[in-house]
Amino acid sequence: STLFPYTTLFRSEQYDEFDPVWLKDKGDKLMVDGDYQGAHNAYTAALKLATNARCFANRAVASMFLGNLEHCLEDGAMAIKILDQRSKVPEGTIGFSKDPQDEMVRARCQVRLGTAYLWKGAFGKAEEHFDKALECEEGLDFEMRQRVKGDLERVRKARAALVAKEKAAGALKNLSSNADNQVAIANA
Repeated sequence: STLFPYTTLFRSEQYDEFDPVWLKDKGDKLMVDGDYQGAHNAYTAALKLATNARCFANRAVASMFLGNLEHCLEDGAMAIKILDQRSKVPEGTIGFSKDPQDEMVRARCQVRLGTAYLWKGAFGKAEEHFDKALECEEGLDFEMRQRVKGDLERVRKARAALVAKEKAAGALKNLSSNADNQVAIANA
């Protein structure tokens, strides 16, 4: 037995279950394998041991795949909150460059939040989060940026179509109501 069990290379499962990094990595592997519930459970266990933006971000994806959009939104927002706290420059100090990995996590969280809101039919919120993802200059590679731009354009078109449909439905309702009133007057 050693005084520092974590220095050995995963000698037993007993130690691994108490290592948040190992649990996050286990969750990542389960996600790749398509075991979203198992991944969600692993990320949850890791978050009980340590707060980590990437863990919240990945659990948000697992929640999305499991159909739990509210939990996805909560975890995505928490990941961004943690990243915001980490990127704050203490007053009276010189600023520092942003961590490219954090910017990638931030951009992907914004895309996931946008997607979750889109699936909920909240086009305005979806548009807002896709815009924020595009604002993360180092967060998206060229291909992903193009996909988000395309998605954003489709969301804007869908939102405009919804507004037009609602206006048309309101106008039709008014016409129908006016016609019913005229019939009632004529029959009186």
